[in-house]
Amino acid sequence: MRRLTVISVAVALALASAACIKRDSAATWYVDNAGHVTWSILERDIRSDASARGDRVAEEAQYIAAVKSRQHGAARGLTRLGASQLKVTILQEAPPFTVLTEGEFPGLDEMGQRLITRFGLSGASQVVRESNIWTWSMHISDPKASSGSDSDGDELADLLGDRLTVALREGRFLSAVGFTLDNEGRIATLKMDDKLEAGDDGVMRFQLRWEIK
Repeated sequence: MRRLTVISVAVALALASAACIKRDSAATWYVDNAGHVTWSILERDIRSDASARGDRVAEEAQYIAAVKSRQHGAARGLTRLGASQLKVTILQEAPPFTVLTEGEFPGLDEMGQRLITRFGLSGASQVVRESNIWTWSMHISDPKASSGSDSDGDELADLLGDRLTVALREGRFLSAVGFTLDNEGRIATLKMDDKLEAGDDGVMRFQLRWEIK
């Protein structure tokens, strides 16, 4: 089986950039009972790693100014994906900062297709509903074969964070491909690094199936 590392490739590109801002980040896709999605990105402990105090102050001031003008990475990424109702909340305004960035999407199918298109991948994303059973499926080709640039990698890392989860507002997950499910069936976590595999055809497949009673 060929290994594909969507997250690790994105993070590696981000770490290779010249930025000296460090953070811990987590992204969550909240899915409601109508299939609508809120993409939430929580960034915590945002600070400069510069050794000189003056450099740290300047970098952190530049970062929080970008947040206030909605020009930081998470906001730019959601905007480029066509998110509606973009909302940026500064939870800690003094460094280390904490920032919550959110955007709305009509569904996992549309949101997944926008991701594929935005980052120059090949694939498809769809949602099928049969009575009270919902199934979201997405397949993409090997990211290494895409036309993505280093800046695309930075943007993808900003969007997905250090970890990505899908949370149901209502219902329970029945099965998952490419994700692990919690014991209650409400949270699906994207597999990371070597746990994420593609088939011999170089295609990575994701699927979430859930029931709303």
